[in-house]
Amino acid sequence: MKRSTINQRLTCLIAFYRWAESRQLIPALPWMEEDRLAVQRPADFMRHTRAGAQYANSNDLKLRTYTEPPKLLSLDQCKHLIRAPMSHAVRLMTALMLQAGLRNEECRSFPRNYVFNPARLNRRDRIRLDLRPEHMELKYDRPRTVYVSWQMMMELHQYVRFGERARRASGNANTGQTVLFLNRDGAPFSKKGLNNAFRRLNSPLCA
Repeated sequence: MKRSTINQRLTCLIAFYRWAESRQLIPALPWMEEDRLAVQRPADFMRHTRAGAQYANSNDLKLRTYTEPPKLLSLDQCKHLIRAPMSHAVRLMTALMLQAGLRNEECRSFPRNYVFNPARLNRRDRIRLDLRPEHMELKYDRPRTVYVSWQMMMELHQYVRFGERARRASGNANTGQTVLFLNRDGAPFSKKGLNNAFRRLNSPLCA
């Protein structure tokens, strides 16, 4: 088990022993405790908002936890993923997430009006995209900037004008979708739909 899981279960046991001590069912807690300094700001920093040093109760039961680095795909794994059998829309979504670092919900809600024809731009330049929460779903609703390659923007442009998205939009009664990527029904991808598309890559048929 992870250290965080062990600590969560210890929290339940600690609460039980505290309850037993409060009811005088046990004479004392069977562990050592102390108040440790958790936060201490400099005396001249935001003095009017500081309520003094902050202390936290600590015991010798819980394990020390560490922040785990995020799990990243290697370059070879990314290449293998792009070559896997999938629809054109899912392949473009995968490439966009890998290249621009978009999250699942950000890619699914990526606006169509962010895409343009980059023919007049230098093919060696990276294209800046300013993501805004009023246009798409963003974590904590915070705007941020990402960059995509010229080739990526051209593929997205062709997807909108001539490719799979154009066929799906024309074959569906609701052509007023503002998101870029559409599923086979001409509707935006749901979280479940996109996740299922990635799960199918692990099936024996895709091996």
